[in-house]
Amino acid sequence: MHIYNKLIILVLSLSVLLSCSDGGKSPNPTEVVQTDKSTITLYWRYTLPEYDANGDLPFVVSGFRIYYGFESRQYTEMIDIGSANARQTTIYDLDTGKQYYFAATVYIERGIESRYSDELSLVIE
Repeated sequence: MHIYNKLIILVLSLSVLLSCSDGGKSPNPTEVVQTDKSTITLYWRYTLPEYDANGDLPFVVSGFRIYYGFESRQYTEMIDIGSANARQTTIYDLDTGKQYYFAATVYIERGIESRYSDELSLVIE
């Protein structure tokens, strides 16, 4: 395959990811719950792409990434969830008394990642 063809595939993959079936949005975090003294569980929704008329998927979701940190939109930590079927994750060892901000992305088989989702926040008590 020529480099030109690979570039076209990459551009098409990115276009498909950004215009996927849910309007190009990232995963939608729905709830963050403190489950223990320094532990939270984050839940999100995401609609996987549907098959087209030829029985093909426009792209294959490889997983999700959860980003978090102490400042809004300034994430210092990332968890890679390598499952397209995951809709929750647990994060351990968070600092008591600190406010955390969380966002999610989805990525496809070629490593292309969506924009950040809307943000949730929680003070760890």
